[in-house]
Amino acid sequence: MIHWILYGGQSTGSSRIHGYRIHEYLRNANYHSNILVSPPFGLVAADLPWRNSQNLWKKGFFSEKDTVIFETVRGHRAIMLAEQLHNQGVRVVFVDCDLHHDTTIINYCDEVICSSAYLANIYSQRHRRPIKFIPDAVEFIISQNELDRRTRIAWKGLQIAWIGNRGHWDTLSNLRTLLKEKEFSDFHLLTVSNHRMADIPWTLTTTKRVLQTCDAIVIPTESTPEAWAKSNNRVTQAMALGAPVLAGHIPAYEEIINPGQSGFLCDTLEDWANGLRALRDPSLRDRIAHYGWELAKSNYLLPLIGAQWIKVVNMRSYIEVNQPKLPISSQVESMKTYMQDLFLDNPITKKAYHLLRTFFH
Repeated sequence: MIHWILYGGQSTGSSRIHGYRIHEYLRNANYHSNILVSPPFGLVAADLPWRNSQNLWKKGFFSEKDTVIFETVRGHRAIMLAEQLHNQGVRVVFVDCDLHHDTTIINYCDEVICSSAYLANIYSQRHRRPIKFIPDAVEFIISQNELDRRTRIAWKGLQIAWIGNRGHWDTLSNLRTLLKEKEFSDFHLLTVSNHRMADIPWTLTTTKRVLQTCDAIVIPTESTPEAWAKSNNRVTQAMALGAPVLAGHIPAYEEIINPGQSGFLCDTLEDWANGLRALRDPSLRDRIAHYGWELAKSNYLLPLIGAQWIKVVNMRSYIEVNQPKLPISSQVESMKTYMQDLFLDNPITKKAYHLLRTFFH
């Protein structure tokens, strides 16, 4: 059996792509897969929600034939469970999509899966463990007929969109400066994010709609090792929905963007300016959209990525799926932890919590 320990809920990009979608793919293919840890909507959990997760082993929840997949979860309790499982002969797999300094948990894993080749290379240098690069699967793709009608015949008034986490909001500063110039004043920048100043709040539905309707996607990046370790999923998802891409220089983007053919790579203001000028040509936008769509369709669909997962973890297939249930005590402790995190994550309720503690103490 395969058990998934996920970092976030289905609103969390990494968990949604590496966990839930692969889990569903496996179950649809009659593999015995089970979501063991799944934080409620809007929450993330870097550690396990139980203090005594070792009790799951003692109560026979795991067997030596199982595979336990830790998706990004790397806290102290997670490390303890991974070590125990590894010592008992259970196959332990760790999945990571970001560069972290603390990778202790990898010492107790049989396999590590990274969503970028750059990240896989760094972890290969740090750890004597099998490290495998598996790219992210795209979540949506339009049909050939939709693609053929996708590009607007327009030379001016183009809408360029940015879709990203609030933590990357400042990467837009140089592009905003450029768009204030008279030459580019007719371009309209639309932002989709969980940032409070975004034009549209992020949801999976709004993301898909914007990617399908905008004239181009912009993805500026930072020049840090953490940024260089990112996957290519923002670019490939835009390509799958027919949106030409202007992106910063990081290894994952350089691997799939051939400048002028499948998009543009931009660092300096002049790079961004030249890319925007080129995109005024609707025939070029259409060629880039078709090239990118073919690339995404040929390399990043879920069946192709799911097949790579099956090879790596060497799973066994079961026709009958009997999902084990967590002990009641573990379920209660898990929900209690998540509710406390939710309560303390809200600035207003967090302040009220500390005021009450001070009053009663």
